Amino acid sequence: MGFRLGLIGCGRAAEHLYVPALQMVSGGTLVAVTDPLAERRDLIASSFSDCQTYPSIEAMLEQAKLDGVIVATPPKMHIPMVKQVLNAGPAVLVEKPLAPTLDDANELLAMGDAAVQRVMVGYNRRHWQPIVLLRKAMEKRDRSQPIQVETVFDNNVKGWNPLTGIVDPLDDLASHHLDLLRYIFDANIVSVQAQRPDERTIRLQVKMTDGIEATCSHAQCDRTQEHLIVKTQGKTYAARMGSQRILPTGGAMRQAMDFSDKIKGRLTGKKWTLGRSYVVQFENFFQFITNQQTPQPSIHDGIAVIHAVEAARTSAEQSGKEIFIDA
Repeated sequence: MGFRLGLIGCGRAAEHLYVPALQMVSGGTLVAVTDPLAERRDLIASSFSDCQTYPSIEAMLEQAKLDGVIVATPPKMHIPMVKQVLNAGPAVLVEKPLAPTLDDANELLAMGDAAVQRVMVGYNRRHWQPIVLLRKAMEKRDRSQPIQVETVFDNNVKGWNPLTGIVDPLDDLASHHLDLLRYIFDANIVSVQAQRPDERTIRLQVKMTDGIEATCSHAQCDRTQEHLIVKTQGKTYAARMGSQRILPTGGAMRQAMDFSDKIKGRLTGKKWTLGRSYVVQFENFFQFITNQQTPQPSIHDGIAVIHAVEAARTSAEQSGKEIFIDA
């Protein structure tokens, strides 16, 4: 059976993201779930042969003998749930964002290094194949040369809001790409400017160390799309939803190569889709549980994103004023 996993929160993310990934990954299985809604507990548990439902977190942690716990509750509940799990012993994989505010996140830091080292933050896009390739390409860059980045992440809310409501795109979508900017370039965010054309849209101008500048657009709307385009030293790279490559950036050649990849994936069963990033995330989580190594992404990565999110929120409230991050 491998690692025994528990799940706190049986909403849409659990149903559409975590369950399919856990059914594909080897090394561990879901044996316990808890959620305020009995029908949601039953739905998620029914996908696994030996999964038990529990009416409370306390009951699950006391009875299930878990190695790791996934916290997939709404963000405002992340820190209380993570603290409760840490006090019981298992390692934690907490859905992004780590916390709604820095004050909330600092509650974890107050628990000490031993607790901090047992938490991994669920920024799954770090494990998306195009991002893996982009990071490798950027490791070889000339750090004295400027970089221009454009990111877009729009999400179709129709498949989510029956249970979760419409979430602020700054927390829900922008946080993913703010983490990716730090991860791809191994650089820090220096300042953020933000504008809200409407309550469902956020647009950011991000400045980073090493002369990196990014324009980011995120919206909760009626379609889903995602891409990251990087321009540096006369070269352009493009990571796009539905593709596992970053070159060529577009056109008929890219379309043909992407189509060929999809056919090969179906024939071989090796599909490097965005959904597979959750499988790789769990594989890394299992390795983290085994070796007790520093988790990636860590609490500190999660806090760095919260710094940027809070700066963006302040900027939007002040008509796009540039807000510098002192982190």
